[in-house]
Amino acid sequence: MKSTYCFPTTIGDLTAVSENGSLLGLYYGEGIKEAKNCPGDPVLKETEKQVNEYLAGKRNCFELPLQLDGTPFQRQVWQALLSLPYGKTASYEDIAKAIERPKSSRAVGNAVGANPLLLIVPCHRVIKKSGETGNFGAGRELKKQLLRLEGHQDLK
Repeated sequence: MKSTYCFPTTIGDLTAVSENGSLLGLYYGEGIKEAKNCPGDPVLKETEKQVNEYLAGKRNCFELPLQLDGTPFQRQVWQALLSLPYGKTASYEDIAKAIERPKSSRAVGNAVGANPLLLIVPCHRVIKKSGETGNFGAGRELKKQLLRLEGHQDLK
Protein backbone atom coordinates (compact mmCIF):
# COMPACT_ATOMS: atom_id res chain seq x y z
CA MET A 1 0.00 0.00 0.00
CA LYS A 2 1.24 3.46 -0.84
CA SER A 3 1.71 5.93 1.97
CA THR A 4 2.03 9.69 1.63
CA TYR A 5 3.23 12.43 3.86
CA CYS A 6 3.08 16.17 3.22
CA PHE A 7 5.61 18.15 5.23
CA PRO A 8 6.76 21.77 5.42
CA THR A 9 10.24 22.85 4.35
CA THR A 10 12.01 26.15 3.77
CA ILE A 11 11.09 25.93 0.07
CA GLY A 12 7.42 25.08 0.70
CA ASP A 13 5.41 21.95 1.28
CA LEU A 14 6.69 18.67 -0.15
CA THR A 15 4.77 15.43 -0.52
CA ALA A 16 6.65 12.15 -0.14
CA VAL A 17 5.25 8.81 -1.32
CA SER A 18 6.49 5.40 -0.19
CA GLU A 19 5.57 1.80 -0.83
CA ASN A 20 7.01 -1.43 0.58
CA GLY A 21 9.79 0.36 2.47
CA SER A 22 11.05 2.46 -0.48
CA LEU A 23 10.58 6.06 -1.51
CA LEU A 24 8.62 6.31 -4.79
CA GLY A 25 8.16 10.03 -5.10
CA LEU A 26 8.92 13.43 -3.69
CA TYR A 27 6.84 16.23 -5.12
CA TYR A 28 6.69 19.99 -4.67
CA GLY A 29 3.47 21.04 -3.00
CA GLU A 30 0.65 18.78 -1.95
CA GLY A 31 0.36 17.08 -5.34
CA ILE A 32 -0.59 13.57 -4.22
CA LYS A 33 -3.90 13.27 -2.38
CA GLU A 34 -5.24 9.79 -3.23
CA ALA A 35 -3.14 7.82 -0.74
CA LYS A 36 -3.46 7.83 3.03
CA ASN A 37 -1.30 10.37 4.87
CA CYS A 38 1.05 8.28 7.04
CA PRO A 39 3.45 10.55 8.93
CA GLY A 40 4.61 7.56 11.03
CA ASP A 41 6.02 5.67 8.03
CA PRO A 42 9.78 5.38 8.78
CA VAL A 43 10.81 5.99 5.14
CA LEU A 44 8.68 9.12 4.98
CA LYS A 45 9.98 10.44 8.31
CA GLU A 46 13.57 9.79 7.25
CA THR A 47 12.88 11.55 3.95
CA GLU A 48 11.58 14.60 5.83
CA LYS A 49 14.66 14.60 8.07
CA GLN A 50 17.17 14.26 5.23
CA VAL A 51 15.43 16.80 2.98
CA ASN A 52 15.39 19.38 5.76
CA GLU A 53 19.07 18.69 6.51
CA TYR A 54 19.86 19.19 2.79
CA LEU A 55 17.93 22.45 2.65
CA ALA A 56 19.75 23.66 5.79
CA GLY A 57 23.11 22.97 4.13
CA LYS A 58 23.90 20.10 6.52
CA ARG A 59 23.63 17.21 4.02
CA ASN A 60 25.01 16.82 0.50
CA CYS A 61 23.73 13.34 -0.38
CA PHE A 62 20.66 11.30 0.43
CA GLU A 63 20.68 7.82 1.92
CA LEU A 64 17.19 6.55 1.27
CA PRO A 65 15.82 3.33 -0.22
CA LEU A 66 14.48 4.30 -3.65
CA GLN A 67 12.15 2.65 -6.09
CA LEU A 68 12.59 4.24 -9.52
CA ASP A 69 9.43 3.54 -11.50
CA GLY A 70 9.74 4.54 -15.14
CA THR A 71 10.76 3.29 -18.54
CA PRO A 72 14.17 1.65 -18.90
CA PHE A 73 15.48 4.85 -20.55
CA GLN A 74 14.11 7.06 -17.78
CA ARG A 75 15.65 4.84 -15.11
CA GLN A 76 18.98 4.98 -16.95
CA VAL A 77 18.86 8.80 -16.97
CA TRP A 78 17.83 8.95 -13.32
CA GLN A 79 20.68 6.63 -12.36
CA ALA A 80 23.06 9.00 -14.18
CA LEU A 81 21.61 11.92 -12.20
CA LEU A 82 22.15 10.04 -8.94
CA SER A 83 25.87 9.92 -9.77
CA LEU A 84 26.02 13.71 -10.31
CA PRO A 85 27.76 15.02 -7.18
CA TYR A 86 26.53 17.81 -4.93
CA GLY A 87 27.66 21.18 -6.24
CA LYS A 88 28.25 19.94 -9.80
CA THR A 89 26.09 20.48 -12.85
CA ALA A 90 25.83 18.73 -16.19
CA SER A 91 24.12 19.54 -19.45
CA TYR A 92 21.48 17.38 -21.07
CA GLU A 93 24.15 16.52 -23.65
CA ASP A 94 26.57 15.49 -20.88
CA ILE A 95 23.98 13.11 -19.46
CA ALA A 96 23.23 11.72 -22.94
CA LYS A 97 26.92 10.99 -23.42
CA ALA A 98 27.22 9.49 -19.94
CA ILE A 99 24.52 6.94 -20.74
CA GLU A 100 26.15 6.27 -24.13
CA ARG A 101 23.24 7.77 -26.09
CA PRO A 102 24.97 10.94 -27.39
CA LYS A 103 22.18 11.96 -29.75
CA SER A 104 19.44 11.70 -27.14
CA SER A 105 19.72 15.11 -25.43
CA ARG A 106 16.06 15.93 -26.03
CA ALA A 107 14.94 12.53 -24.72
CA VAL A 108 17.19 13.06 -21.69
CA GLY A 109 15.38 16.36 -21.10
CA ASN A 110 12.05 14.57 -21.18
CA ALA A 111 13.29 11.93 -18.72
CA VAL A 112 14.68 14.62 -16.42
CA GLY A 113 11.29 16.36 -16.54
CA ALA A 114 9.53 13.11 -15.60
CA ASN A 115 11.69 12.58 -12.50
CA PRO A 116 9.36 11.68 -9.60
CA LEU A 117 11.96 12.26 -6.88
CA LEU A 118 12.53 16.01 -6.60
CA LEU A 119 15.84 16.80 -4.86
CA ILE A 120 16.63 13.11 -4.23
CA VAL A 121 17.34 12.41 -7.92
CA PRO A 122 19.00 15.80 -8.52
CA CYS A 123 17.37 16.95 -11.74
CA HIS A 124 17.98 20.55 -10.61
CA ARG A 125 21.68 19.97 -11.40
CA VAL A 126 20.97 19.56 -15.12
CA ILE A 127 21.37 22.80 -17.02
CA LYS A 128 21.51 23.90 -20.64
CA LYS A 129 24.78 23.60 -22.55
CA SER A 130 24.85 27.43 -22.69
CA GLY A 131 24.97 27.58 -18.89
CA GLU A 132 21.37 28.78 -18.52
CA THR A 133 19.43 27.01 -15.80
CA GLY A 134 16.67 25.78 -18.09
CA ASN A 135 13.29 24.46 -17.03
CA PHE A 136 12.36 22.84 -13.75
CA GLY A 137 9.05 21.26 -12.80
CA ALA A 138 8.88 23.21 -9.54
CA GLY A 139 9.85 26.49 -11.24
CA ARG A 140 13.07 28.14 -12.38
CA GLU A 141 13.40 30.28 -9.27
CA LEU A 142 13.42 27.20 -7.06
CA LYS A 143 15.99 25.59 -9.35
CA LYS A 144 18.22 28.66 -8.99
CA GLN A 145 17.71 28.60 -5.22
CA LEU A 146 18.79 24.95 -5.05
CA LEU A 147 21.83 25.56 -7.25
CA ARG A 148 22.82 28.54 -5.07
CA LEU A 149 22.48 26.32 -2.01
CA GLU A 150 25.02 24.00 -3.66
CA GLY A 151 27.44 26.86 -4.31
CA HIS A 152 26.50 28.16 -7.77
CA GLN A 153 26.33 31.93 -7.55
CA ASP A 154 26.98 32.76 -11.22
CA LEU A 155 23.63 31.61 -12.65
CA LYS A 156 22.24 32.77 -15.99
